[in-house]
Amino acid sequence: MSARILVGLGSNQGDRVGNFRKALNEMADFALVKKTSFIYKSKAMYEENQPDFYNAVCWIHTQLRPPDLLRKLKDVEESLGRDLYAPANSPRPIDLDILYYGSTRVKNRLFDLRTLFIPHPGIPERPFVLRPLKDLDEAVPAFADTASKGVTFWLDRHRQRDPLWANCPRVASIPKRDLELVWDNRTYSMGIINATPDSFSDGGVHTDVESALARAEEFVAAGCNILDVGGQSTRPGAEEIDPDAESKRVLPIIRAIRQRFPKVAISIDTFWSVVADRAVRAGADIVNDTTAGKRDPDMFETVKTLGVPYVLMHTRGNPSNMMSLATYRRDETLHSQVATELRESINDAMESGIPRWDIIADPGFGFAKDSAHNLELLKTLDLFKDKLRGFPVLTGTSRKAFIGKILNDASPIDRDFGTAAAVRPSSNQVLQVAGASIVN
Repeated sequence: MSARILVGLGSNQGDRVGNFRKALNEMADFALVKKTSFIYKSKAMYEENQPDFYNAVCWIHTQLRPPDLLRKLKDVEESLGRDLYAPANSPRPIDLDILYYGSTRVKNRLFDLRTLFIPHPGIPERPFVLRPLKDLDEAVPAFADTASKGVTFWLDRHRQRDPLWANCPRVASIPKRDLELVWDNRTYSMGIINATPDSFSDGGVHTDVESALARAEEFVAAGCNILDVGGQSTRPGAEEIDPDAESKRVLPIIRAIRQRFPKVAISIDTFWSVVADRAVRAGADIVNDTTAGKRDPDMFETVKTLGVPYVLMHTRGNPSNMMSLATYRRDETLHSQVATELRESINDAMESGIPRWDIIADPGFGFAKDSAHNLELLKTLDLFKDKLRGFPVLTGTSRKAFIGKILNDASPIDRDFGTAAAVRPSSNQVLQVAGASIVN
């Protein structure tokens, strides 16, 4: 087994997230990329008049020794357009640093005119390195000397001395739409457009392009950040349709929305990898999978190849049997069980190569949960979020049956005020994306 090696990634030129993806792809030629951190945004450290940096860390395994690994990383930088002979601290499309190489120490060694120190001496002074390292703390080696007291120690020190400097927000980026999602302490809205004849919420209303586009215009005018298009009903008891039938429902709508709103983010609600691929090529930016990759074994690989944000939702079984599986142990809290099951899917997604920064978690209100479960989960959303350790969360409570039950079995179209009440606790508890069919 090779050492646990942590490599820092930075970029402040061009498509910063795209540069990270390209770097990981090239690194795969000589290393196994095991996991990545979230992405954190920071100001340039030594130059004021530069674009902001995106920063991340990846955990890799390789048989290359430190000097050979350094040479390979420099080759990747050069391949992605970095001028290795530019003045120090110049803007750059990619910057790759060896932060840790297991428990190995390298001090002031010169390789190809480059000085190599391991652990990297800049770690303690850089919150934009410490925060992504914290995401991968299981891989960070423990050192006894005071120069490497630990990630948590140095982060706490920065927060005490200069909270603004220590605050490097987690972000996701959709460059094609000029959209940056800042996950820390922010809530975003998602407008749902169901292109289905039998959705519990608004089935049959938006199945044609004209009505769906009109609904999209309403959402955009109301300030929606993301439009979610779905062609597969997932209500309890719904019959599944094949990828081709689903594609016929959603692709014309996605193309029309994209033509009308070039900069609005679109998500495709599907559990079929083929539909996800077609939708992204038609203009979608996010894949929203209500099965967390369990229905289609090719979904993870497809999402990885597409390089887009990916929503994984908690459920059990399928629409025809999920309510019979709504039984949870009494010796453990509901939010803990849901988070644990969802984390298993998230870990599988990351092991398949999907970066951590692309993952959004959905607790799955109404899926394999009865009314009491939904209310309990809504009440403990903050604890659910804590269990997920930083993953942004999408809550889809709009017009769900448990809201109708509270409102004396109100019809779906009459549940909007109940939806608003359910979304508000999500916002108060700093859940990052609130999914709703109604935004005005």
